[in-house]
Amino acid sequence: MIVATNNKGKLEEIRKILSDYKIYSLKDKNLDIDVVEDEDTFIGNAKKKAIEIYNILHEETIADDSGLCINCLDGFPGVMTHRFLGDDATDKIEFQKKVLIDSNTKRIDAYIPETKVLIEQKSFGKALDKKIHNSGDVDLTPYEQAKRYNDNLPYSEKARYIVTSNFAEIWIYDMNLRNPESDIQKINFTKRAEDATFIYKDEKQIRCTDLTITIEGEDA
Repeated sequence: MIVATNNKGKLEEIRKILSDYKIYSLKDKNLDIDVVEDEDTFIGNAKKKAIEIYNILHEETIADDSGLCINCLDGFPGVMTHRFLGDDATDKIEFQKKVLIDSNTKRIDAYIPETKVLIEQKSFGKALDKKIHNSGDVDLTPYEQAKRYNDNLPYSEKARYIVTSNFAEIWIYDMNLRNPESDIQKINFTKRAEDATFIYKDEKQIRCTDLTITIEGEDA
């Protein structure tokens, strides 16, 4: 069975799910093609990819499509996610970035190399100004924890901004300031999200009263 993708992550996941089948990628079949995803629905794009690949190879083919749906924007970008964010969107963020602290390997929740943004993510409801017990038997606020990571990064990777978040709000620290804690930019995502555009080089303005994000997808 052919999976209409060369995405290694998707292939690995599909091979686990369909472990009883021999799964081939497009690369395995020496097929270099990028089916244009211009349908109006996820299932429409998935069907289009599966049909086009089948018509070329005449073998059983499955395909999928997925995207980012923001409820407050009536599901936008939805099926337009690929076109909206660009081909390399997931390559722009480095999750679980390793950093060495006192000979121990720690992991930064997220780091954006292009704009040097370091993100410390806490669970919903966790106060961003309260200290939390950390490894090494120290109590640190989310910012102090992020700063500890940042202090141990190579100079070329030092954060321009440190961002702490608990899903309801984010606090932005400008590391160019002498005292970043003296002028924190606070964004409440239940009220506004447009102030977070500094994270991306290609700024996208989002205005809404309630930001709820889901990942949706369909297979064909």
